[in-house]
Amino acid sequence: MTASPPPPATPGAQAPASPGDRRRLEQLRDALLHVHRALLHAERGRYEQAHGEIPGNTAFLQLAIHHEWFAWLQPVTATVVRIDERTMSRRAPLQAGEVPGLVAEATALLRPDPQGTAYQQRFHALLHADPAAAAVVRAVVAALLSGPGAPG
Repeated sequence: MTASPPPPATPGAQAPASPGDRRRLEQLRDALLHVHRALLHAERGRYEQAHGEIPGNTAFLQLAIHHEWFAWLQPVTATVVRIDERTMSRRAPLQAGEVPGLVAEATALLRPDPQGTAYQQRFHALLHADPAAAAVVRAVVAALLSGPGAPG
């Protein structure tokens, strides 16, 4: 008895994301987290200059989540969560066709632009005002561009 061939692919069905695609998304996620941490640190300093010292990390977390001062960072948070949800889902595994959109979304958040989105404009302004944050972003982007899966 011979095994029957696998059924033909369903029209419109997508292939699962490759291990390389997953690695690339994980690299971008990690990069976004490093940048997010640097931006939060810089914004905390600016907030404290304007409003006084934040009494502790719990109070800072609440401000970072709820205060309008930090709202411009929400696209980074949302993208990290979206990447986590898609790469960790067992019920609806990440499909190859989803990867380019997630990569584009993540890489756009690593590009400051004085003429871009509201996020990119604030990102640009903060990097010009805070050399330490700018150094972190430069290092993260350089690592992404030289690492495995980097654009050719």
